[in-house]
Amino acid sequence: MSDKQKNLFVFCFSGLVIFVFYYLHFKYTTNIPIFDDYDAVIYFLSSFADTNTFSGKLMWIVTQHREHRYIFPRIFLLIYHYIFGEINFKVIIFIGHIALLGTFILIIQAINFKNLIRDNLNRALIIVSVTLLFFNIQYWEGSTWAIASFFFYFGMMFSFISLYLLAKKNGSFVWAMIFAILAAGTSGNGLLVFIIGALLLYFRKGFSKEFFYWLAAAAIIYFLYFWNYVSPADQTPVSVVLFQKPLKLILFYLSYIGSVFRQIPGVGNAVSILSGAAAIALLIFLILKKYYRSNPAIFGFILFLFLTMLTSSLARVDVGFISRYVIFSTLLIICFCISIIETYSERIYKFILLLFLLLSLSFNIYSFIFNFDDLKKMKGIITEGAILAKAGDYSLLIYPDSANVKSILQNGISKNIYRLPDFNYENFLSDIDLTSKPLTADITNTFNNFVDTKEFIYVNGWVNLIDEATNNNLRIYLVLKSEKNLFALNTSTIRKKELRAENNQRVTDNSSYSLALLKNHMNIPPGIYELGFYIGKDKNIGKYSYIITDKKINF
Repeated sequence: MSDKQKNLFVFCFSGLVIFVFYYLHFKYTTNIPIFDDYDAVIYFLSSFADTNTFSGKLMWIVTQHREHRYIFPRIFLLIYHYIFGEINFKVIIFIGHIALLGTFILIIQAINFKNLIRDNLNRALIIVSVTLLFFNIQYWEGSTWAIASFFFYFGMMFSFISLYLLAKKNGSFVWAMIFAILAAGTSGNGLLVFIIGALLLYFRKGFSKEFFYWLAAAAIIYFLYFWNYVSPADQTPVSVVLFQKPLKLILFYLSYIGSVFRQIPGVGNAVSILSGAAAIALLIFLILKKYYRSNPAIFGFILFLFLTMLTSSLARVDVGFISRYVIFSTLLIICFCISIIETYSERIYKFILLLFLLLSLSFNIYSFIFNFDDLKKMKGIITEGAILAKAGDYSLLIYPDSANVKSILQNGISKNIYRLPDFNYENFLSDIDLTSKPLTADITNTFNNFVDTKEFIYVNGWVNLIDEATNNNLRIYLVLKSEKNLFALNTSTIRKKELRAENNQRVTDNSSYSLALLKNHMNIPPGIYELGFYIGKDKNIGKYSYIITDKKINF
């Protein structure tokens, strides 16, 4: 294989992996806010518009949001709103994922290919393996949450750019400083760049003038950041965590470091804790090997990730773990793999790099299988909440206070900041010909929610085929039958992993369903409809019953 062919392989294969990653995230992203998005985006823009003085507007830009000061994101939002008008969360989230690509490029750039890994095939294997590790969907939450993508990923990218510039011999100190300030003004963990940056400067130049300039800038930024700082009321104080819950903190931190392995069934938590302990041992090994001299950029990334996970552990030890934080563990594994390859490049042969590629590919595929349903399920939940909100019921929007979120949305609409999107409700109607389907009574069902109002329908629960060993790959349709009409409605079929453990006799994946729609948007004749189900692998092969439920819907 010629060098040209090797480069073409890297470009095509890595490009395909990246394309699939972005396609999935864009497909399952919605223009609907969740959690902090309402406060950090809509409420901020509304409050900024309501403020008439320059000083008041400036305070809204620099004011604290939980433990962060979203200065750069807020400036971006103001510019976006000024140019385009209404905020589109799908666009904001996608732009955030571009920052994720920037972080990936920085890591590839930081690999010491020139001096240690001269063979182009080895280089190709490493780049493709890193691509597979990086672009997995374990941190799928970033595709549903603007805070978890734009704010989160840009803060990380700015941090990595600053450290990369400080580590390079010909890197611009001024630009490193600018990106460090941007990192601190984008996400709270950006403050850590000043700590890691000081270490990198000391390793490279000792007590140079740049080192002292950096410390002076750090002192100013820290002072401004913590000026009038207020700890979030719902967050356990750091002193309580350190002195009253040290063991819990240690275990959480270790699990956090190794969280990339949490998806392993049954033993995920134990493996993640052991992996966290191994990662700390490996960090000590790299320090003893003075790896910070051979590749200060990758070493700086590693330290930044360790400190980021430590500080966020202090805040989340009593809250729990969420998927977006897996990105830090993933990046740590990637940086460790790079450091080991560079440290032992002369002893690492192609079959080891081929094994690395195989493991990376297996990890990427398994990650997709394990997490894809969660990604798809979240889009359905977010969409259903928005559909009901358009009918006046805000209780299913992903926000803790339905009354407050109603006020935020109505204020956003009045100021042309944001409005919930319209939906194509005709997509809910299936073209299955149920008149040709024989009735069956071997379908069991349970309704978890059944809400039928003049404006909307909201139904969810689970169904099962009594004589089937599995519901895998089956689609669930809600059947409406009146004296004159018969309709099938597409539902969101959800894989319920927890049912597998509760039902040892039968695998019950894909048994759960959910449906929310506005009645006046549906082309369904008025009348009273009995409720049933059609379950099948496709529109032609399946089982159908509407006599098993006692529910009726009035259109």
